[in-house]
Order: sequence, then C-alpha cells, then structure tokens
Amino acid sequence: MEIVIIDTLAALSVWALHRVGLFREGNSRAAPIEWREQGTGRPVLSAKITADGSGATIAYTHNGREDCQRVGVCMRPANIGGGCVPVFVCPVTGKYCRTLYFVGGRFVSRFAFRGRYYSQTVGERGRLLSREREARNKENALIDEIPRRRLTYAGRPTRYALRLDAQSKKTERLGREVAFFRLLNRVPSE
Repeated sequence: MEIVIIDTLAALSVWALHRVGLFREGNSRAAPIEWREQGTGRPVLSAKITADGSGATIAYTHNGREDCQRVGVCMRPANIGGGCVPVFVCPVTGKYCRTLYFVGGRFVSRFAFRGRYYSQTVGERGRLLSREREARNKENALIDEIPRRRLTYAGRPTRYALRLDAQSKKTERLGREVAFFRLLNRVPSE
C-alpha cells in the first residue's frame, strides 16, 4: 500500500456539515458539496449529503461514476463543557473521527490508509526554505499596505508599524539562517 499525502485529498468535515445544519434534531436535510483541484479549479468530486438521526448518506460523482456510501454519525460528549458533538464512525475501522477523506473511491478516516501530511515528507532544508518564503511573503504583504496605513500616531509607532518591524526582523533572521546553511552546502540554491 502506497503512502498518500493527506493535504491533497478531498476531506469531509463533520463541522462543515454541522454549520450547514445537517445534524439538527428531528429533520432530514440534504446539502450539495463540491471539491476542486488546487491550482486549476477543475471539479474533482461532487457529493450530495443527506443526514438523518443515525448517519449520513453520501451520494457522490467521481470521474463520471456515481456511487453512494452510508456513514454512521453519532453524538459524543463534548470534552469542554456540557453537551454533545457529532462525530463520524469510520466505515472501515469503526473509529470515531471528525474528518473523512476520499481515498480509493470511498470516504474513510485517516486510520484506514497509510497517509502523511505534506509537512512530514519535507526535510529540515525544505522546512527552512518554506519558512523563509512564508516570512518574505508576509513581509511583502505588509509593505504593500504601507500607502494605506499610518506608521505613527501622536509620535508613537502604531500596531501596524510594530508588526511590520517584527516581520522584517523575522525575515532577516531566517535569511541569515538560510545563508549560513547554504555556506555549509546543506540548502540548495533557489
């Protein structure tokens, strides 16, 4: 069985369905949901979910093929405060979960397949480069806002100016770290 990157899968969250109102007591409701491919926006999977008291029926279309799957939903005690929260029951493992992933033509929990998050497949160098890239992008976004923002008020720096200064220092620190690792030939050039 090959390892699947979880971040790229279509995910069905119990909270998304709860927000739509599918798990209200005493009524059966339906909601359409569509997943799109990142980057291209091409539809990958579309589903119509109908919930009743004991579970949810997922009627979905994938690669032109229509299929239907029944997933159990039960209410579990909330870990904070009183009340109950809805959770899925994985059709393969029987474990409680809040998110189901579409793998191999079925919705299953992450315990039913060998999966890794993208961040688990990247080494130290890749994490360092992505952190530096993220910091640089945040700094550039803050710099783009400068014409619309005040940097001082009554002679003191505003929260925006302080945030910009902190982000600039973080970007500079990560840039020095990357330069150091490049000096040691641990990080490939961009």
